[in-house]
Order: sequence, then structure tokens, then C-alpha cells
Amino acid sequence: MVYNSDILRAIYYAIAHGARVINMSFNYTTYSPELANAVNYANANGVICVAAAGNSGAQATVYPAALKGVIDVASTSNNDTPSTFSNYGAPPVWLAAPGEGVMTTYPFGTYAAGWGTSFSTPMVSGAAALMMSQYKTHPPVAKGLLGAILQLLTASNTETQAASALAHTHPIPDPQMGKGRLDMYQAMQAWGTNLGLR
Repeated sequence: MVYNSDILRAIYYAIAHGARVINMSFNYTTYSPELANAVNYANANGVICVAAAGNSGAQATVYPAALKGVIDVASTSNNDTPSTFSNYGAPPVWLAAPGEGVMTTYPFGTYAAGWGTSFSTPMVSGAAALMMSQYKTHPPVAKGLLGAILQLLTASNTETQAASALAHTHPIPDPQMGKGRLDMYQAMQAWGTNLGLR
């Protein structure tokens, strides 16, 4: 069993030890001011927070995904359709990523296939981490990745360079799935163009 205090300690530990992206493949149905404070602290320290939308198959608000400054990720099938179990709604869902039959590590040194938004979320976290690695190597003239993404998440009319790059998604014919399904190739191409590398 994982307690809220464990999650809070993990977030503060990650920030203190230089994490640039925090993947949060869990959710609560109730708001936690302590969790909101931890996420705000992460954002203030330049950390991108990505969270799972939940698996109730409903338009539901869950936390930390619904917190300001968090990228909320839904799940899609291998056919780019919304997963039947995935929560949806735009907002709070910002984009989707594959979350069905995802191969992952499993106890006792084995592997298994998993289903859920908890498996979609690391794909978006990974994309953000790749973008951060390019940002560190080739800082853009404009705002950094975190500021750009957070600006898009918190200001409805502002699409800056990096957020626009991450939003280069594969369209899904369902407006409840945010900007669409993550397309890491398109996101990295757009980000590289924004950094002047292409």
C-alpha cells in the first residue's frame, strides 16, 4: 500500500535530486492540498509533471492529473481509438498515448503486458524527457520547455514553441481525448525546428 506521505516524499526527493520530469501513474478522486503544493513546488523548480487520467471510462476529475501545471494523459488502443477504460474530457485531458498491451517489467525479473493510463503516462513523460535533453544541449532563444508547456496548460490562448512541439499529435476523431495521440517523432521534429537544429 502506498500512502500520500510516500508520494509527497518521493516528489520532494526527486526535485532535490535534480529530476526534470516526474511521472505520476496514479490518481486520487479527492483533492489534496499537500499534493497540489508539491506539484506547485515541482513546477517552480523547473520540473515537468505528467499524470494518468484514470481508468473509470468516464469524464472524471482525478488528482494529480487535474492540478494546474500537470499534463493529464489518457489512453488509446493500438488502433488509435480511445481505450474503453480511459477517463476522458478536454479539459482536463491534454493528450493521449497508447495504453493497451504495453510491455513492462514485472516482479521477480519478468515482463508482462499492462493496460491503463498508468502505462500511457510514461510515454508522454519520456517524450518530455527527450525534449529536455535536447533543450539542455541546445537551449533555445525563447522560453524553455517547462515554461512553454506550463504556459499552454495554464493560459488558454498561449501556444509557445515547446508546448506547440509536444502538441504535434496524431489526430483522434474524439475531441474528449485532448490534442490527440502523442506522436514522438512529430514532437521531436517540431522541437528540433524550434531549437534551430533543422
